[in-house]
Amino acid sequence: MRAAREPVEILLVERRADYRCGGTAYHRDGNPWDHVFNIQAGRMSVFREDVDDFLNWANYEAIREDWPEPWCAIQFVESGPAPRRIYQWYLEDRLAQASLEAFAGVELTEAVGEVIDVRAADSRITVVIEEPADGDLDGNLPPPATRREIAADHVVLSTGLEVKTPGFAAQVLSHPAFVREPYSRAGIERILESSPGDTILVVGSVLSAYDAAALLLRRGHWGKIYLVSRSGMTLRTYPLHHQHEVIQLPPPELSWYDDGVEGFVRRARAQWKAACSEVLRARPDIDPAVVPERVAKAWEPYVSAVLDQIPTSDLQELLTDHSTILATARVGAMGYTTELV
Repeated sequence: MRAAREPVEILLVERRADYRCGGTAYHRDGNPWDHVFNIQAGRMSVFREDVDDFLNWANYEAIREDWPEPWCAIQFVESGPAPRRIYQWYLEDRLAQASLEAFAGVELTEAVGEVIDVRAADSRITVVIEEPADGDLDGNLPPPATRREIAADHVVLSTGLEVKTPGFAAQVLSHPAFVREPYSRAGIERILESSPGDTILVVGSVLSAYDAAALLLRRGHWGKIYLVSRSGMTLRTYPLHHQHEVIQLPPPELSWYDDGVEGFVRRARAQWKAACSEVLRARPDIDPAVVPERVAKAWEPYVSAVLDQIPTSDLQELLTDHSTILATARVGAMGYTTELV
């Protein structure tokens, strides 16, 4: 909407109304006030080149009438914390602002429904949406959902985090000690109902695992908490007063050859190490702890062109085997979280 200079219609479909502009990680029902960002508040701008936008909104635009202490009076700083739940308000405001300031003919429509099919034909795409129907005033069950088809020129899949059904937990999914959706109101309540001395096992060792562990520890949990993952990798700690920056690097020269996943990973690792070494040489002012993140951020504009070359099955294998490495290279966590965990 900010970039369009000719008429365009954007249809934004979300199957859960409470997830709109928040998703799994930021919606208010699943994030109590002591759920804070793992990264700095200054890293949360929705605009890549305007890194202070979230801070400016939180300090000067956000309505804090119903915010509890200490958030209602705090001055947010780039290297400090912020509660996750306010991010949904921020995104709602920025989306509404973009809609109001858009050129004539640039229209946004928001719908609650689930996309159940996408069909390509010629140059257009047909999207099938199943929309819930409203119940009647007598409190009866709502009628069946209705389906409609939308013809679109482009479809963007932004499905975020999907709830997984892990095979190892198939027999305990309904057990009261198993929390399947930690970013839900029921999941948060179940976590906080645990006794301070209980032994907690968290499957995973990166951002979402830190969220669960930090939530318990900030509430006074003193029993053992295990973070278990296949890689065993954990998050780097950002330097004190670290400030975010976007640097410019040439695109990686990564093509898909007949040597498959193994060869691709080998070439990617070599170029990654070379890029990190170049940043360390050319920018001695950048703390070595954040050099991997600088490289990952600089490569972002080129990622889609690289991924387009890779067959789907091989891409799935890459993501399955290397997602944790990518995550820990791409982001760290603040000391107020890593020191606690």
